[in-house]
Amino acid sequence: MPTLQDKIYGKMDWDGLTKFWVSQMDDEEQGEFELLIQADSPMNFLAVRNTHQTFDRLMMNLDWTIEAAALEIVTNNGKHTKKSEKLYYGNLLAKTLSLSCLVLIADLSSEMFFSSFVWEESNLDGEIHVLLDSDGKIIDVHIDDNDFNHG
Repeated sequence: MPTLQDKIYGKMDWDGLTKFWVSQMDDEEQGEFELLIQADSPMNFLAVRNTHQTFDRLMMNLDWTIEAAALEIVTNNGKHTKKSEKLYYGNLLAKTLSLSCLVLIADLSSEMFFSSFVWEESNLDGEIHVLLDSDGKIIDVHIDDNDFNHG
């Protein structure tokens, strides 16, 4: 299996089955999470280098993404109708979320997966999946079941 040493992402392994460079990341605030970077082949090192700015921007805006995703999940839940309830439970859910996987796509769009410790009000039985465009704007937020495999 080919490996790549990147100054930002550290040691990365190539997964030819899914066509992703894979790295385990350890962030002071978020803890450990998996990073996947899509590439056509293990020889396409530019696919990794071109993601550095996107990665930095996503990590810088991570708190905002978590808060927006949590609010979206609570809003779509339909259980809470008042705006104040949605904000309250959205903030409560956001505090329980941590990044478990970040996927950087070749077009510099991305996917983020967040896990939560058990929280009764959330009805959360999987990971929160957030799809972002190349500018870091949220396109979609939904809950994936526990059987989902990243990549």
